Amino acid sequence: MAFWDWQRWEHEIDWMALNGINLVLASVIGQERVWQNVLRRMGQTEDEIRTFITGPAFTPFLQMGNLEGWGGPVSQTLIDRRAELQVRILSRVRALGIQPVLQGFHGIVPTTLKNHYPQARIIDIGKWQGYQRPDLLVPSDPLFAHMAGIWYEEQRQLLGDARFFAGDPFHEGVAANIDLKQAGASIHSAMRKARPGAVWVLQAWQANPRDEMLAGTVKEDTLILDLYGEGEPQFKRRNGYNGHPWIWCIVNGFGGRVGLYGQWQKTAINPIEARSWGRMSGIGAVMEGITVDYPSYQLLYDMGWESKSPKLPHWTAA
Repeated sequence: MAFWDWQRWEHEIDWMALNGINLVLASVIGQERVWQNVLRRMGQTEDEIRTFITGPAFTPFLQMGNLEGWGGPVSQTLIDRRAELQVRILSRVRALGIQPVLQGFHGIVPTTLKNHYPQARIIDIGKWQGYQRPDLLVPSDPLFAHMAGIWYEEQRQLLGDARFFAGDPFHEGVAANIDLKQAGASIHSAMRKARPGAVWVLQAWQANPRDEMLAGTVKEDTLILDLYGEGEPQFKRRNGYNGHPWIWCIVNGFGGRVGLYGQWQKTAINPIEARSWGRMSGIGAVMEGITVDYPSYQLLYDMGWESKSPKLPHWTAA
């Protein structure tokens, strides 16, 4: 998907609308321009910015704070073309009544930013799978609110208004000596200041989002994606997320593997059972690969219209 053109995206968006999808992650394409504009205003040099921005296939890993600069530096032409493509994608998405989830600011910054702001609390959060992570601007630091304001301003100017914003500052790891409740409050506060009523979309993956961080958020304006519903869902052991709205999801096709890996029995039963747990608010797919295992996705999207579990022999025959 990193290299799709508009024709392929238009087909995908129409397919999503036909399957009843009303919320779509749109936090990757075009973010190079957002980062570029924000970091220029933060005093970063052009070389520093270029060494921070990743190549198109790695942007999700940058947004999750897993790595920086990998697959780069990218050309200005690529940055401009991807920004133009995202504007077109979002126009189509909104025209079809689908709400986009844009990228929220949660403290991920270049490792070079601390050279410009030596007094700010910017910490090294180590490595991920051998890759150097970007640094973390601690959300309680005054610089965080300043940079967050710039982020949402620049993103709105380029990509328009949105209510939903994604972001997990502690993906597959937690920075030491961070007050998680305060971090959650600071991140959500900056988001809601920039866009009143903003909803923070969080991934339930491994130990995240931690209860301590959720305690600092406004429950009504959060949405938790229980990613691995067909494998290791968290909603039961976490008591339905204690009143935070959440969505039952599948994360089918790890790494885009080709084959019939979907766990149909769970997809056909678990979303129905999950409705009694807290504020379960829908179903979703957070797949790591598409264009493989079509039946699993068809079953998932059919479940959006079902009030009881279908009998799989009948479903497959149909």
